[in-house]
Amino acid sequence: MIKYGCYLDIMAVSCDSFNHDVNKKIGRCTKNGKNQFDILHQIRNWCREYNVMFKLNTVVNRFNFNEDMNEQVKKINPIRWKVFQCLAIEAENIGDTALRQDEYMRFLDNTGGSKTPSKSLLDVGVQNALNKSGFDEKMFFKRGGKYQWSKEDQILEW
Repeated sequence: MIKYGCYLDIMAVSCDSFNHDVNKKIGRCTKNGKNQFDILHQIRNWCREYNVMFKLNTVVNRFNFNEDMNEQVKKINPIRWKVFQCLAIEAENIGDTALRQDEYMRFLDNTGGSKTPSKSLLDVGVQNALNKSGFDEKMFFKRGGKYQWSKEDQILEW
């Protein structure tokens, strides 16, 4: 019998809101009528069962930036929670879901996080963006930022 978990070390799942109505507005509802939160928790449980690290990704946008996700994220207890700002993409989401910088910072303040985004790579190039990103290598290693792509080192100190 093949144990699926032995081939998968980490799984990242997107969850942009824990509010059903918000998910409907941003097009994140299931089409088959299943409860998306039950599905998220089931995936989380499978990761625990098969010893797979679980990472949560959230795109902060116009409809969810005021949402306090702390309690739900604590319940899910991901190994990492990555938060991204929904940026305006010409002819796709301008005025729709894109978020101003002050709105994104408000979300980060509510979650206890902080992030200073670099300028677009398309505008300034990779090296220049990295130089101005505020990346602190010592702090990166101190907070456990270097992934161990195996299950041996899963426990992080938050």
